[in-house]
Amino acid sequence: PLGVADSIGIRADLDLAALADALPSRSPLLAQARQQVQASEFGLLAAGGRRWPQLTLVAGLNYFQSDVGPFFQVFNTIPVFTQTFGPTVGLQFNWTLFGGGTLRRAIVSAKINASLARLREESLAQAQGAELLRAWQSYRQQIELLAIEEENLGVARRNADVALERFRIGASAPLELREAQNALLLAETRRAATQFEAKVAETTLLRITGQLGQDVPEAAPAP
Repeated sequence: PLGVADSIGIRADLDLAALADALPSRSPLLAQARQQVQASEFGLLAAGGRRWPQLTLVAGLNYFQSDVGPFFQVFNTIPVFTQTFGPTVGLQFNWTLFGGGTLRRAIVSAKINASLARLREESLAQAQGAELLRAWQSYRQQIELLAIEEENLGVARRNADVALERFRIGASAPLELREAQNALLLAETRRAATQFEAKVAETTLLRITGQLGQDVPEAAPAP
């Protein structure tokens, strides 16, 4: 038979400090921003390197073969077969003395790109931190509401048990039993809805910090 769980597993021990520490290293958005910063810094280094002389090593291998064919073999002065083979090595020296301001504009543009990339990374880090704090507040609120709904459900179950026992011994009317059962059903519905919202808040926290499907540090025990 197909079994359906009547509750949702919720982690109530997530630690804000541990999540905040993991955010810079595990957030996919921050990782992408750091890569953009590194790429812009490499571009700046490459643009600045064009101001200096460049010495390039050039190496190659030459191979040549010629066969004039049997038709020209009647002439002793024409070689029938020629073949040359040998490596070549050289150096190239380049130094741009004047480029019409192109190099300077390229360096300025690379500096601007690097500064913008760093600003985007800082702005994204602040936005991610604010999003983490909002998600944490929502998570803690749902955890507290879930504890209240669990307590209310326990009270509703006890009241339903009492109402059922009173009905069995004839001490109450069917209406009283029906009201207790309806209150139990509503308590179970509210508990399920709160569990769902708490799970959404938990998933949001783990998504922001890039820890979905991974082991998450538990909250430190209170002293």
